[in-house]
Amino acid sequence: MKPAVALLILFATPALLFAQSPCCSLGDIDDSGTLKARDILMINQHLQGLECLTEEQLCRADVDGDGQVTAADVQLLQEFILGLRSTFPRCGDLDGDGKLEWGTFEDDVNAFTSCYVNPKGPGCENADANNDGVISTEDAWILLDVANGQVLNFPGCACGEGACADPS
Repeated sequence: MKPAVALLILFATPALLFAQSPCCSLGDIDDSGTLKARDILMINQHLQGLECLTEEQLCRADVDGDGQVTAADVQLLQEFILGLRSTFPRCGDLDGDGKLEWGTFEDDVNAFTSCYVNPKGPGCENADANNDGVISTEDAWILLDVANGQVLNFPGCACGEGACADPS
């Protein structure tokens, strides 16, 4: 879907325009406390060279956790605002399906196990939840707490100094 068409859909559907970020302030580019079409517009303007985002805004815009702000981040944010996904990869969705599945032997648990064995594997950039540079069982407990709604702010999703609470 082209960004202009997606924005038209978002503006034409006011009930879907506001959503809370699933963790930290990811996706909230304008720092309003909600994710909405304006955040997508700001990212698109940045990608087109029409607006410069700050370092913190760039961090918030990188919802897939690959270290870059791209059209893929815009797509994930659009899907979240439209209710097609409930979270972002940087929030513990290690398999990228839009849901947190951290029950016994569920998809995100299996993805974490793969990252534990091979930390440089695909999608493993988001498995280090405590941001200490090592994928360990401590990260699994943090991500499990996120999936259970017990923690929204954790170092792995942080943007800017003091953005997230200490998960311990």
